[in-house]
Amino acid sequence: MTTTSEELRDWVDKEGSLNLKGNIGGLIAYVFPPISSLIVFLLEKENPYIRFHAAQGLVLFGGFTVLYIAISILLTLFGLIPVIGTIFSVIVGILFSLLGTLLGLVLFILWIYLMY
Repeated sequence: MTTTSEELRDWVDKEGSLNLKGNIGGLIAYVFPPISSLIVFLLEKENPYIRFHAAQGLVLFGGFTVLYIAISILLTLFGLIPVIGTIFSVIVGILFSLLGTLLGLVLFILWIYLMY
């Protein structure tokens, strides 16, 4: 089923089960990602516009959070290996810090754009 721009505008203006207009509900889904995205996604049942933004925030920022935690755990585990693990952990940790900073900046810009 394809959605026309008129149907999308209708959903933006309609209130959902949270008694919020679509644009406000969509914005709230991005306030504290991925926590607010999960809460809005679970509570909103009627407005697909709000659910879309909640799901998008959950997948994007939730995925990044899981990836960040997994890489941090791996670096910690490699750091426990004597000598080689420490060297590997330091080198990869520096690269991870640089990439994490760049990815954090990209996610910040994306976060602002998605709220718009």
